[in-house]
Amino acid sequence: MTTLVPHRAAKHSAEQIEAALVVLALESGNVRRARKKLAEMDIFDKVPPATTITRWPETYRERYAEIRSEVAPRIKARMADTHDDLATRLASLEHQTLDELEKEVSDLSGKDKAALLRNSAIAAAVHQDKSAVLKGEASVIVKRELPEIFRALAAKGVVIEGVAEEVTPPRPLPPSSHTDTPSESPTPSQSES
Repeated sequence: MTTLVPHRAAKHSAEQIEAALVVLALESGNVRRARKKLAEMDIFDKVPPATTITRWPETYRERYAEIRSEVAPRIKARMADTHDDLATRLASLEHQTLDELEKEVSDLSGKDKAALLRNSAIAAAVHQDKSAVLKGEASVIVKRELPEIFRALAAKGVVIEGVAEEVTPPRPLPPSSHTDTPSESPTPSQSES
C-alpha cells in the first residue's frame, strides 16, 4: 500500500486527504456528492473546494488507484442493489399499469398505456440485466450446436478425435427365487457347452 504524503504546502492532513479520496472513489468520482458526504462526516473544519478535491486524484494518483481497486467491489455491490431495486419498482409499475388497463381503459388512450407498458418492460429488463452483470451472473445465454463448438475448438488448435459407438444396454436378468453366489454362477465356458 502506498503511503500518502501531503505536499509541503498542503492545508490538509494525510488522513483528511485519504478520507476524501476514499469518499470520492465510493462516489464514483462525483466531486459534488463527495463534498456533501465529507461535510456529513465532519472531518474537515471546512470542506475543501471542489477544485481541490478534483485535483487530489491526479496529485495522489498511485494511492487513488489503490483506493479505487479496494472499493470497487463495494461500488459494484451497491450498483447491483440499485439496479435490483429499480427493476423491482419498474416491474411493479408494469403490474399497476396492467391493473389500470383492465379497470380504466377510458382514462388514457390505448397508445399511451401501451407505450407506458412497453417502456416499463424495457426499463425493467435493462435493470435486471445490469444487476446480473454486476453480480457476475450470466446475462446472455448462448446456445451453440456441437459442430460449431468443434470448429471453434479446432480454430484454437484443439482437436478431438474418436469414433462414437452406439451401446445397447444389456437385457435385465429374469427375476430368480434364489441368490447366486460367485461359486454357483456359471462360468462363460459352462454356459457355452
